[in-house]
Amino acid sequence: MNKIRPLSFTIHFAQNDDHLKEVNNFYFNLFDKILKEIREKKRVDTIKKVN
Repeated sequence: MNKIRPLSFTIHFAQNDDHLKEVNNFYFNLFDKILKEIREKKRVDTIKKVN
């Protein structure tokens, strides 16, 4: 089984810097997609085990 290593990254909150907002948004969306895929895979695996 693969060990899950924590990802470390820094999020900069800036009110007037559009570039940093864009970067923050990119990482937020990226991790959101990853988490959704993990949840979906767990759900599918659970359904397979039940059947």
